[in-house]
Amino acid sequence: MNIYFKLLLFGLSLVLGTSGALYIFITHQTQKSLEQQAADKLSVQSVYMLNSIDRFIFERLKDIDLLKADPILSDPNSSATTIQQRLMRIQAQNPTYVSLSFFRKGRLRIADTENKDINKVHSLSKYWLKINADTPKIMDISRSESLGKVVMHFVAEVYDEQDEYVGTVVSRVLIDWLYEAFNEITEKYAGVETNVAVDIVDSKGVLLYSNQFEKSKFFTPYEESPLLNVLKRKPPNTFHDYGNNLYFYSKEQKNQDFIGQEWTLIFSIPKEVAYASIRDVEQRILWVFIPIFLIAILIALLFAYFISRPIMRLSRVAARIGEGDLDVKIPINYSDEIGKLGKTLRIMAAKLKGKIKEQEILNQQLSQSNQKLALKYEKINTQKNEIDKKNKAIMSSIQYAKRIQRSLLPEDNFINSFFAEYFLLYKPRDIVGGDFYWFDKITKNNVNYWVLAIADCTGHGVPGGFMSMLGNNLLTTIVSIEEKTDPAEILTLMNADIKKILHQENQNNNSQDGMEIAICVFQEGSNTVSFCNAGIPLYHIKNGVLSIHKGARLSIGGVGRLNQKHNRSFELHSQTLTLEKEDTFYLFSDGYKDQFGGKDGRTFSSKRLKQLLIENSRLPLEAQKQKIYQAWQNWQGNLKQTDDILMFGFKPPIKIQKKQEEIHKKRTKMTV
Repeated sequence: MNIYFKLLLFGLSLVLGTSGALYIFITHQTQKSLEQQAADKLSVQSVYMLNSIDRFIFERLKDIDLLKADPILSDPNSSATTIQQRLMRIQAQNPTYVSLSFFRKGRLRIADTENKDINKVHSLSKYWLKINADTPKIMDISRSESLGKVVMHFVAEVYDEQDEYVGTVVSRVLIDWLYEAFNEITEKYAGVETNVAVDIVDSKGVLLYSNQFEKSKFFTPYEESPLLNVLKRKPPNTFHDYGNNLYFYSKEQKNQDFIGQEWTLIFSIPKEVAYASIRDVEQRILWVFIPIFLIAILIALLFAYFISRPIMRLSRVAARIGEGDLDVKIPINYSDEIGKLGKTLRIMAAKLKGKIKEQEILNQQLSQSNQKLALKYEKINTQKNEIDKKNKAIMSSIQYAKRIQRSLLPEDNFINSFFAEYFLLYKPRDIVGGDFYWFDKITKNNVNYWVLAIADCTGHGVPGGFMSMLGNNLLTTIVSIEEKTDPAEILTLMNADIKKILHQENQNNNSQDGMEIAICVFQEGSNTVSFCNAGIPLYHIKNGVLSIHKGARLSIGGVGRLNQKHNRSFELHSQTLTLEKEDTFYLFSDGYKDQFGGKDGRTFSSKRLKQLLIENSRLPLEAQKQKIYQAWQNWQGNLKQTDDILMFGFKPPIKIQKKQEEIHKKRTKMTV
């Protein structure tokens, strides 16, 4: 499509768009204006109709207030005859009421102006279900049991001067009065508009009045309940489009003196009636727009021709240049922007010739550079493949080291055979880790011993894994082979062996490699545990009270400043604790409490860990493990794991618990 047709289409689109938008705007504003006028008129009518009905109900409720305060009705000593005569006088003064009744306790009717159902108990239904001490005055529309007609009941409880319940007074107005009031108001205010339908619906969706339905439909569920649900979600006193009609609804307004019945007044007008005047305006506007539209089309044709002609000539020249003919003549001599464009096109063709020559030289240089880059890329790719192979080999070796490290750890069945209840939380930061646990049983001098060790080696990953292997082997040698059972002696020997193996005895060696470790020894036939710890504390919780056995501030191996200070007289002493069934013990490395996380990215801290252990100490140990691990995960969030994590919690061993039970039985027998 050439520029001429594009400009022509643009001009026609502009004319059509502007005309259409203006036409739509005018008709829309006209429709809105008519709707607003009708809404204002119906709003006034609806307010008058609802206020008229509310005024009548309000006056009847005021009457019932006067009745309940009547000295004869509120006197508990008044006889049924006296009350009957009083009600007859009140009805004679106000013929609006079709009947009045008075009930004693138990809904017993003792007086009625129509002498209906005297000394009979009214059923527990209708207004009796609504009236109570919190709602001592109500209005109810239902069928009267005594009259057999639909009436408006106005009900109030009567109390004496001591605020004691005396009875209940009921006045009745035929519902026909409400129909006559509705018809009168509708004819006076809504009848001036032809084809306007009026419906009044109560708060439960029951039709009270309509000028479009038969009376048999009154006091039945409103047939247009879907419409009612739609209207209630929209603002009142405005028009709403639904089906083939426009609807206007108004809700009964509450005020300080009267809360109202929450009735809804609905007007409906057929669209063809409401929009009849709009259609006439639309037709008039259309006849005005037709000649304007034709003139605009003619202007668009002339504009497109005179503007597109020189542009099309420049387009043909540009096509020749694009084909490689840089010497083509450009016959454009206008002094406007199109002429400037022609001159610019000549200059561009001349410069393009020079650029083509420069580009040929650059292409040759680029070709040489690409050859050099291809050689370098090939070399880099070769090196990358070699690195990938080495990395794969290293990862395979580390995975194999993981299997070896895990195989050296004691089996769960072996640990479970000794401890009555325990949990183990073991989570290395990397594939292999520096934290490890060790457990074995030895027999020395015909006595069985069980030795538990929890250790945190320096470093993590592969370096920590090497140290854990060294610690594991030393424990096997010292405990399982040499049969050492004193915790302090075991740690002293481990310290000496590590220093010897890692050549840390040399004063010039500043090696920090070592481990923090705790040893617990259980002896068969004893209800105690011997332990010694260096750097790893023993937490002991009994009946919700936490005791901490920190141990020596030393590490096994290493020649750091702290060890240089204490290793001059390296001394460790074993401690003994008496085990009881309620005790719970915890041994752990510092990886848990040193985890960064939380809102501020701080460490979990010993304080939080103590509180966590105390709060969950009465739970079974497996449940404690889940709570502890969940708390760690929540704290960590999206941050990386800081260090290896190892935590071991246990109750007194099974054999020791049995020993305690035997001791308890012996004490019981001795007491008897």
